[in-house]
Amino acid sequence: MGHVRAVTGSAVEQAMRTFVQFLEQRLRLGTCSSEDSLRYSFFAALLRHGVKQERVILEYVHPGIKGAKIDTMIMGEDRRPIAAIEFKYDRSNPSKTTQPLPQKAGALFHDFVRLLKLRERLERYLVYVTDAELANYLSSPRNGLNPRL
Repeated sequence: MGHVRAVTGSAVEQAMRTFVQFLEQRLRLGTCSSEDSLRYSFFAALLRHGVKQERVILEYVHPGIKGAKIDTMIMGEDRRPIAAIEFKYDRSNPSKTTQPLPQKAGALFHDFVRLLKLRERLERYLVYVTDAELANYLSSPRNGLNPRL
């Protein structure tokens, strides 16, 4: 399972740890079927840790990239963004056809860019779930990528 930062006290960070537990349950049961599954489980974790549902904005319009959206934005009591979350779910094609690995890697890096281009001071998370094929591609030094991915 992926790396989870140590909880430092924020409700979002605490929810992230619970989300990992929820995700592990979904993966064991085979009920993680789409990126929406990730979002729903994360939303449930946020609620469990006291984040009010009205503070969660889905498909938040990116203030710095025309036409771009952030998957999930958490707003503080002052109505300012406090956390931005991008979700990416890549898995093998059910038909077992060849995956467009460079394009999938590019889409992942676009998610990173959306988070990095936010000007606000806030927590930024990228939740990435994939299978062994794309994980091996991303971690291969042959592709010029950082082996820690």
